[in-house]
Amino acid sequence: MEKVWARAEGLTSRLTGTAFNPLYHLGTLAVMLLIILALTGGYLTLFYRPGAERAYETVAALNASWFGHLMRSLHRYAANALVIVTLAHAFKMLIGDRFWGARWLAWVSGWISLVLIFIIGVMGYWLVWDETAQWLTEFSINLLGGRVALAFYQPGAVEQNFAFFVIILFLHVFMGILLLGWLLIHVIRLSRPALLEPRWLGIALTLSLTILALVRPVPLGNPADFSRLVSNVPIDWLYLGFLPAAQRTSPSMVIGLSLVSLLFLIALPWLWRGRITGPAVITEHLCTGCALCALKCPYEAIDMEPRSGDASGFKALAVVTESLCTGCGLCVGTCATVGVDLQPLPTRTVLQALQEAIQAHESPIVVVTCQRQAVLGTVPHEWRPPLTAPPDTLLPPPVQVRPFTHNNTTVSVITCVLPCTGMFNPDWARTLFDLGMQALLILSCPADDCNYREGPFWLGENLRLRKRLLENPIYWTTTAPGRPHTLTEMLERIIEEQAALPAPEKRLPRVVLDRATRNKLWLPPFRSFVPALVMLLVLLAFTFVFEHPTTAVAPETATLRLVLEHTPPLKANNTTTAPLQATLPAGVSAEQILGGERHPVRLRLDIDGQTILDKTYAPSGIHKDGEVIVVEQLSLTPGAHTVHIWLMDDEQTWRYEAEKRIDIQPLQVVTLTFDEEAAAFVFTLPHQ
Repeated sequence: MEKVWARAEGLTSRLTGTAFNPLYHLGTLAVMLLIILALTGGYLTLFYRPGAERAYETVAALNASWFGHLMRSLHRYAANALVIVTLAHAFKMLIGDRFWGARWLAWVSGWISLVLIFIIGVMGYWLVWDETAQWLTEFSINLLGGRVALAFYQPGAVEQNFAFFVIILFLHVFMGILLLGWLLIHVIRLSRPALLEPRWLGIALTLSLTILALVRPVPLGNPADFSRLVSNVPIDWLYLGFLPAAQRTSPSMVIGLSLVSLLFLIALPWLWRGRITGPAVITEHLCTGCALCALKCPYEAIDMEPRSGDASGFKALAVVTESLCTGCGLCVGTCATVGVDLQPLPTRTVLQALQEAIQAHESPIVVVTCQRQAVLGTVPHEWRPPLTAPPDTLLPPPVQVRPFTHNNTTVSVITCVLPCTGMFNPDWARTLFDLGMQALLILSCPADDCNYREGPFWLGENLRLRKRLLENPIYWTTTAPGRPHTLTEMLERIIEEQAALPAPEKRLPRVVLDRATRNKLWLPPFRSFVPALVMLLVLLAFTFVFEHPTTAVAPETATLRLVLEHTPPLKANNTTTAPLQATLPAGVSAEQILGGERHPVRLRLDIDGQTILDKTYAPSGIHKDGEVIVVEQLSLTPGAHTVHIWLMDDEQTWRYEAEKRIDIQPLQVVTLTFDEEAAAFVFTLPHQ
């Protein structure tokens, strides 16, 4: 699966250039989208007014203004893009095996972030208070029931729910701020997290979203109306796809399956744990306390601690936190005194294997690459050494020798596979050239797509400091994994250049790309920016795929909604209540003083002379001493019907009864409630 993903990234790099591939910055894209959401959301909040009547009106007023409509469209598309980019980022971490071990906290916090994004997004759809919000409310009522239903289904109740809109608005804003803070936990184990760089990416992202918002502005649906059924409405499947699923199954099943899936994903770092080429170990008498390894560790796994009782004369000692080490080997590539090693792959093993191979072949070319490039096919299978070993043993020497012929010239190619090219110490190159190595080819991942974040970057920085070393034929190329022709093309180039030019005139290849300068560019070269912009547009345009009309109920359906809150009388207990009743004034019962279990409520409903409902409802509360809340929705065929209802609350007689002739149209809802004060049923007909 990672091969397919890498090929897609490689194709993008061919269009944009490796240095300006937006697919290498999915995590940064997510952070930038959060910033855009905060800015556009702040603008929308300035004009939003909570309340069932005013909420929809203020959104409609925003839509009537071109700038307000643009801000709303940007906000919506940025929210959708955030889910797409976050899922793509998580998928890349999964297939790249970058979610367990020291990375477990980033993996778990990332999924929690996605849950927060989902909740915030759903609340945003509630605030519009259109038919989509109505469907969302009905889902919540079916899930929670009870008084939640009374707050929306009783006639006139929605208009009194001002507090509901205030709470949703507060949570929508507050949880958004919380999400921005949660990012600190997501990157807490990373050194130098690239949250807002490169700058050109922010420009391209904003421009892409603006183009989408102008091409296809977000529409506004019909206002929420609980006297009508939601039939065919456009919904965003990224955030609201659970609504149709719950319609066909049940809300509890949808939530249950979602929770199980989430727990499984969170548990993956422990269920599917791999094995690192580590941890790094420090040889104390060789450590000078320079702190370069601690500075360059991409996961803050190395700390410097004061030495005590040490005759070395150095003030500090590097200490490795094994649980944070990913086995990248960048510390090995940094240390000039060989004071740090990877436990399963010590420096002496690598150098000894390379020295023996060079001495056994005349003027070989040495290719240094990483495990990711080797596994994904950049290095042909027969060229690469064994990459695995049984647990708790030393890895085999990561070296393989193969002949390569070009222009009737055959050279021996020694392939050395390291966990990351950043592990290659430039001092090794000096030793290998002294032994007779003809040329060195470093084949690394792009600087922005390293499995260990900063391998190519620090390798370049280490080479900068060895200017005399760069006078030797050192070649370095970065490529997306899975492109074997890159290796053969570079070998052909090396053979041609080494044969054509005398040694003193050899042209040095461009070894280092200044990533820091590139990240601060506001606009990249035009030939790179345009393809990058197009790729972002294609990625973000996936939001359109997830937005299409969905049918909630059949358009030829109508509903009779029974919403009832009734407090039945207490069950009499003559043994207990008789003495007390004699002392109480008229109109006060002993049951009211002592409390106790209440009678259940039985309802019978006939439509056109046919019994549709005959059901008994228990009082609420642990002791069954509370009220009875009934919410029933009965489907009707449109047309005229005679509705007859009875209520029994003493388990003996039908105490309340009502009958009414109704004429109901498609998608209309007739609400039947019970007025406690009038002790009578009330039919509320829909607005004609």
